[in-house]
Amino acid sequence: MKTRHGNSKHLRQIAALAIASTFLTQNFAWAVCSDGLPMPPGINGYQHALLPPTLQNMAPGIFTGTAGSVFVPDNSTFEGNNPATGTLTSGGHNWQFDQGSTTCKAANVGTPGEPATSWSIPPNTTTDCFVLPIVKAGRFTNFGNIPLTGQAIVPICDPTKLSAVGAPNPLNTRLNQIGCSISQLFNGVVTANDVHTAPAFIFVAGIQGGLFAEELGNTPNESPGDAGRVVASIRYYSDLPEGLKQTNAAVSPDGHFAISTSIRRNPNLFVCNNPLGDPGDITQPLPTIAAFANSFDPDGAHNPNGVKCLSSAGTTGLQVTLTNTFGPDNQPYMGGQRTVTSFNQNPGSYFLARAWPQCLVNGKGTGFVPGRSTPTQLDAAIKAVFTAHGNGGCGAAIANTGFSASVVVQPQALIGYTAPNGNLYMFTAGVAQPVMQFALGFNADGSTNYKSRTYMSGGTGFVTGLGIAPDMSWGSTINSAGNPSVGATGS
Repeated sequence: MKTRHGNSKHLRQIAALAIASTFLTQNFAWAVCSDGLPMPPGINGYQHALLPPTLQNMAPGIFTGTAGSVFVPDNSTFEGNNPATGTLTSGGHNWQFDQGSTTCKAANVGTPGEPATSWSIPPNTTTDCFVLPIVKAGRFTNFGNIPLTGQAIVPICDPTKLSAVGAPNPLNTRLNQIGCSISQLFNGVVTANDVHTAPAFIFVAGIQGGLFAEELGNTPNESPGDAGRVVASIRYYSDLPEGLKQTNAAVSPDGHFAISTSIRRNPNLFVCNNPLGDPGDITQPLPTIAAFANSFDPDGAHNPNGVKCLSSAGTTGLQVTLTNTFGPDNQPYMGGQRTVTSFNQNPGSYFLARAWPQCLVNGKGTGFVPGRSTPTQLDAAIKAVFTAHGNGGCGAAIANTGFSASVVVQPQALIGYTAPNGNLYMFTAGVAQPVMQFALGFNADGSTNYKSRTYMSGGTGFVTGLGIAPDMSWGSTINSAGNPSVGATGS
């Protein structure tokens, strides 16, 4: 939990689970608590009937064909960058996917100087919204390709964690190595940043194009003006062939992989290696600017050192793949007819050959041995497989143990979330099915385990998208009935 003090008022800020769904022929967005804390006493799961009227229809009429949302931190504090007239943004905005319009940054709406109580979708602008290009024969012929769902990543840079020659830093991570490599590329020198100031990327796919990453850069934060991030550039991953009808995309939390799938009965899992560039070994110094710039180039079809992809890392194991995501455990999950699948029933163990990502090199003659070879050797083996442009060795994904027991038998939406207290969660929902929450943990061998509960039920309708919205906030605590206390200012 984060606490803010402002205008002599104590605000208890929580994350909200925003469920974009179609219900009774109208389009609504709901919000319920998902900050990682226990349910209020006596409450085993939220129900539509328990939500006050103002929350049952939090923002009517703003969607036409919803598919979820992604929250992206930014440098904003108030809408319009003016505390006198703007609503508190809590340092980020939701970017919402809508098949009826496109993906846009939602503005926070409410009392000036107070937390947001609802959202407003702006007119379709080139700064606050994006439409993907239509690609034919490697060329952008027009912009009219609307993404279905995606996942965001913000590669931050803490230079104090970087390794030096002969001095590996145990605090360094792959994401930090990538973030500092990008920082050095963009600025000429390594410059520290955080989730509010580092470049952000939303990975998306378009059925008439392929896999893309939209770069979001911060505005100057001048008043009056556009608060937060705006569309800065678009990256097209040309190493995936055209015609795959990709619709859903995701990126791993460590930035190592981007994946995409298709709802058009194509069972293959498409994957790109190091989609934001190859940062090298995290126990070594950063690569040179020139070397990283080459690997940062998404045009792997024409640049031998650019981003390399596989048109099949394996298959989703589903009749129809409706959604995909990387969980906070760094594992890919696919949902659709008729369950959620992963590579292994309990994925994630470095010691199991069928687990991700070592399954990519199965049977490829790279010499990698699960549980014996080092992570650096695995990276080299994976790079060799992508460079050879064969298929990955992951085979067919199988029903995930944790999700297969869920009452959601045909997931329409699937997302991951790391709560402020560090807890790892995933949420899933399907048409006329409840919203389920899964708490993720790890076994002794590194594989993932799951604890599930019904999170929201009773009139959730035709749920087509899920999203986490930390920019929404209760003005006070939730009472024992599961409702916001008197005086609550937000949802």
